[in-house]
Amino acid sequence: ASGNLLSFLSDELDRAFKPRNDEVSLAFVEGKDIRIPISTAFPSDFIFPGSFNPIHDAHIAIIDYLAERYNVCVDLEISIDNVDKPSLDIGQIVSRVNKISKVKNVGGVWLTKRPKFIQKTAMFKDSTFVMGSDTLERMFSDKYAESLTEINDILTNLKTNNSNIVMFDRVR
Repeated sequence: ASGNLLSFLSDELDRAFKPRNDEVSLAFVEGKDIRIPISTAFPSDFIFPGSFNPIHDAHIAIIDYLAERYNVCVDLEISIDNVDKPSLDIGQIVSRVNKISKVKNVGGVWLTKRPKFIQKTAMFKDSTFVMGSDTLERMFSDKYAESLTEINDILTNLKTNNSNIVMFDRVR
């Protein structure tokens, strides 16, 4: 049965992004974090976590602002697992990455199994996390940070890992 799954994954990924199908299969089958290059081979210092379902004008405005202001491409991070929703399947990931690949100033897309921000801070050292005010608010809610100790750990990880947060207010 796992051979059929791998065959299906490989066929779907061949259609979406040929150069990385083996690595993307590893992200799903073995839970490895991988980066799919979109416009640059080199990872960005700006990490924009989200579900990007779909990537919309506000996301693109943030990406474009950062690109213009800091002369960078921005890497997006999509966690296959999510605190609020069921895990993503291969079709959902392929669809989202295909749409994201059409957006200028996106350097790459990280696929991870790190639904909580504390897990992201441990992975992306020396990074600036990009987020909307609603995401920042949720990050410190009971659902995402189970205790004051975990909130303190998030802040400690940011400091220890030389990471920052840049927050954008939600456009209403």
